[in-house]
Amino acid sequence: MTKHPWSQLFQQTTWTIPLLISFLAWPTLAQFDTNSVTPLKESDRRFMNQQRSRVDTLARRHLGMWIRGQTNNDLIILQKLLDQHLAKSSDKKLLQAMGVVLGDLYVRELGVHWVIYRDKHGRSRALQWKSNEKLLFPVTMISRRVEAGIQVDVKSIHQKGLNILRPLVKQARD
Repeated sequence: MTKHPWSQLFQQTTWTIPLLISFLAWPTLAQFDTNSVTPLKESDRRFMNQQRSRVDTLARRHLGMWIRGQTNNDLIILQKLLDQHLAKSSDKKLLQAMGVVLGDLYVRELGVHWVIYRDKHGRSRALQWKSNEKLLFPVTMISRRVEAGIQVDVKSIHQKGLNILRPLVKQARD
């Protein structure tokens, strides 16, 4: 009769079984996982301002244009930064900074607000309408596509975000 390799381990160590039982009794991480939405902290605001500034500086230097908070202007700038390869797929921080600029357009257009979303994967900046549970994550809307090698149409991405957020805003106003 052949013994299972684990049976030898259990027989050779007196501490293995109590240790195994204690691990089985310990709650899993998923049980501790509580998703939460909280307001931005001052440090988040400063970081996001630095990101906006980085995009604006790049646009001023290379395009002679600046971020104005005007939808058409800012979408053109974001697209030109991509098309002229001023934002490289390897520069994740810049691509995510562009996502902040994109998110700011939704804030101005629809009145949504920036929040911090926490889950088992970490913390992310997201947009929320009032206290609605549905969130939009514009910070990665550009970066994930660029990193995947997908040709990015910034106006199309912007429109997709509007299509997600507008019904929430309309429903709350009706």
